[in-house]
Order: sequence, then structure tokens, then C-alpha cells
Amino acid sequence: MNGNTRQASLMVKEGDILNITCQSDLHSLTLEYDFVVHRQTHNDNGTYTVKFSKTADKDDEYKLVICKATNATGQQMEDSAYVRVSDGPNVGNLNFGGSDVALQEGRSGTWSCSVYRTNPASTLIWQNDTHTFMPSSPAVVKKVSFSYQTRQEWSFTYHRDLSFTNITCTAVGYKNQTVSKTRQFGDIYYAPELVIRGITVLEEGETLNLTCQVVAANPMANATWTGTDGPYFSLASNVLGREGTSVSIVATVSANPAPTRLNWKKAGNDTVLSTNRILLIENATKEDAGDYILEATRVRQRANNITEDITKNVSVHLEIRYGPASARISPNITMLELDIGSSVPHIVFTADCIPTCDFKWTQHYRNTQRHRSVTANLDLGKATTEVIGDHTCEAYNYIGGQNYSATVTFQLRVQCKNYKFRHSSLYNKCVEIENEALTIYE
Repeated sequence: MNGNTRQASLMVKEGDILNITCQSDLHSLTLEYDFVVHRQTHNDNGTYTVKFSKTADKDDEYKLVICKATNATGQQMEDSAYVRVSDGPNVGNLNFGGSDVALQEGRSGTWSCSVYRTNPASTLIWQNDTHTFMPSSPAVVKKVSFSYQTRQEWSFTYHRDLSFTNITCTAVGYKNQTVSKTRQFGDIYYAPELVIRGITVLEEGETLNLTCQVVAANPMANATWTGTDGPYFSLASNVLGREGTSVSIVATVSANPAPTRLNWKKAGNDTVLSTNRILLIENATKEDAGDYILEATRVRQRANNITEDITKNVSVHLEIRYGPASARISPNITMLELDIGSSVPHIVFTADCIPTCDFKWTQHYRNTQRHRSVTANLDLGKATTEVIGDHTCEAYNYIGGQNYSATVTFQLRVQCKNYKFRHSSLYNKCVEIENEALTIYE
């Protein structure tokens, strides 16, 4: 104890024992923690000690420890320190995710890794199957209450070499405590690559031997020889998109000679949407889902310089994924009032969503909550006081790792209209009164 006002930090891990010790050569030594003053000193050859111990928890964060003593001249000596409670990362507060809507070479993707509720802030380490790498965007650290959140994004371009590659994000926290999560790329598609092998410079009368070979393609493709032919198409037969985002349908078109015209149309509509090999749909909606047709036209040369147009087409199906919409219950009610003992009608919840939604019925009454069903159907049987309250159905699905949901609620009331029944304000239930006997009906 030296009398200065510098405030240090006492670091302790949550759940460990926090041991605080004040020492001085002055017998008036006190230890103050959390506004409680501890005066029980221990004298060891003129060195006075006051100790305090407790199990550290989050409430100890930034609490002040003050050691005080007064010397012979009346001067008060004081030293202090803040308690810092460390909280290392764990698998439950590490999130690692991203979108894999279209695993096609050349497209862009972003994965994010974040860890929250750590103290001090954790650092993030990225690794693939062979080495450690650092994303171009720096990690962002935010202080939330008495802990920290660290988040970092990795933006990349899909390439065939990333197929089935494992990417690991590791959070390193207090005393090098680590926790990791791993994601794996799927099979990344790319257009076929061809090479023609053989001798192309020949003497008159020699035989021309050439080989056409596919050197790379995913999915696999076959090579065929063509003369003046085509057009030929290479594109996915099904494309997935998410409502509210931009969706690209990319095609490779080949012909000899090269196509003179490309037209994208939606099936059943003659409007030309694009004249390029890429059809871009911005801010996609569920109405954009359906079949799209790409027409390619080339010119065929005939004898006497006569030309004709050769047009071929290919179709691709676009699926737009979206969260629950048009949520409703049948019958369409907001409040249902029934006599006790009568049958509660069968309730069905419907919602428009792709992929298909899951459902969950929950009953709320006063301070109680009860799960009623995990399907779209709600069957409550007879009207009793057990079914009174607000009944809420939630429809939900997951798109790209994100949860989308919608709810509908109706209120169910039960009345005591039979002449033998009355409502008891004491029990808040229907009771039967007969020969002055009281029977409570749940």
C-alpha cells in the first residue's frame, strides 16, 4: 500500500474464487468491497493483512476494491483496483454461417463468424484444410454491457478448388481458451472446358486426326464434334433464389457460327427480359418463380449464299424461397365463445411459404403457457376452463440459415349458461350448485 490513486485491475474467471488481500504496516487497515468494509486484520511481524474471498460471477464486473489505512500524522493512505470478470468463448455463443444458395463458379459468397458474451474480447482465426488465412475485412469488436462481441465476415468467389473444402473459425479468448466451428463447401459447379488435340498442319493427301476432349466440367459433360451446328446450351436446370435478393440465371451458349441473337422469356409470356446470356432478376418476389426460356439463334449458310435462321431453346426452373405469407386460420375467427362442455371446432392454420413451413400452437392464459400442437391442426376437444385463453399458432421456416415466421392468434372463452352452472369469481371457474353442494368444473 503506497498511498497513490492508480487503479489497477483484478482479473478473475467467472466461477473461480476471487481472493482479495490488502496489506500495510499500519494497523488501521480496512478492505472495502461492494460498499462493505472488512476490518478483521492479521498481524505478521508488523505486516497487517485483511482478506476477503467469494465465488466470482458477472455481478462482480467493475466493482471497486479499496484498501485504506491512516498513519500517525492522520494522513489517509489508499489504494484501489477494479475487478474484471473474464468469460471465455464456448460453442454455444460462437456462430458461423453463410449463404450457399447457388454453388456456381464465379459467383460471390459471404460467410460470417461471430462470438459474443466474452470478456475480454475474443480474437477470430480462420483456417482451411491446409493453412490459416485472414479475411480482407477486419474483425469488428463491440462492447455489450459487461462483455464483448467479435464479428468478422469473409467474402469470396466460388471456385472449383473450394469444392468440399472445410473452413474452420476459431475464437480465442481469456488465457487462450479456444472454441471452433467448421463448415464445408458443397460441390461447386462450373462450365465444361474443352481442348482439341492433334496435328492441324498437314500435307495434301494426309489424314486429319483430331480429338475433342472435355478436360474439366461439373457436372460431367461429353464432347461431340459439330460442324455448322447448334446452338448448344450449358446451364443448371434448377436455380434457387431468395425473396428480396437479386437472382442471376447464367447460361453458356455455343454455336458455329456464333449466335446472332439471344432472348430470355418467361414461359407463357412473349416479353423479352434480356438479350444477354445472363438473366438478372433484381429484388426477386415469389411471383418471379417459374420456368424461363432462353432462345438462341444462329445463321446457317446454304448454297448460292442463301441464309436461314436456326433457333433452339432451353428452359430452366427458378424457385424463389420466402418466409410465411398470407397466414390465416380456418374458420376465420379472432374470438370464440362457447358453452362449457360443448365441442371446440377443429382449427387449421395455413400459410404460403417455400420451403414448407413448420407449425407450433401455444396457449397463453394469465401467467401460464402451454404447448398444444406441433402441426397446423388444433383439436381442443370439449370446451372447459383448461382451454380458456389466447391460442397462437406460429408458422416458420429457415432460408439460408435465417428464421422467418408469422403468427395468428384467437381468443377462446367458455361460458356457464346451463341453469345448473354458475361462474364463481372466487375460483374463476364454472361451478355446479345443487342441494347447496359445490362442485368445481375445470
